[in-house]
Amino acid sequence: MYWGIGKVFKGSASFKEILKATAWANIPIVLSLLLWIPDIRVFKLGAFSAFPPPLSPGESGIIIASSIMETVLSVWYIIILIKAIAEAHQFSSWKALGTAILPGGVMLIFVAMLMVVS
Repeated sequence: MYWGIGKVFKGSASFKEILKATAWANIPIVLSLLLWIPDIRVFKLGAFSAFPPPLSPGESGIIIASSIMETVLSVWYIIILIKAIAEAHQFSSWKALGTAILPGGVMLIFVAMLMVVS
């Protein structure tokens, strides 16, 4: 979708260049998978439960630190994605932001329409 919407904004990237850009942007998401290791060590099977067991203060600190790191990695992903789209399409970061947000907006409208119809 980033390729097609970028073309609407007069972007110059090929489909392959956009695939490469999104692959590089996903590195922080892959790194965030490593944060599951301390989460699973703390929660054990409760990590996959709707109602995890009570935690000690030390365990809570681990979970809070893990959550903060995951938030940082998510923001890093968004920044890299926008910059990579801008670089691939050879346009400004603001156009890249629009290119990145527009697919989510289209999906949101589509889901809303499905909910209204059903």
